[in-house]
Amino acid sequence: MEKKITGYTTVDISQWHRKEHFEAFQSVAQCTYNQTVQLDITAFL
Repeated sequence: MEKKITGYTTVDISQWHRKEHFEAFQSVAQCTYNQTVQLDITAFL
């Protein structure tokens, strides 16, 4: 069964009017992921 993602639009970069902006940002931006969680460290103290 194929799962479809809704709410997204595929963009043809070669035809996109903001192509130059995207490429400039893409060349300097690093892909990162951050996550914050609460962690009880009482047992370690």
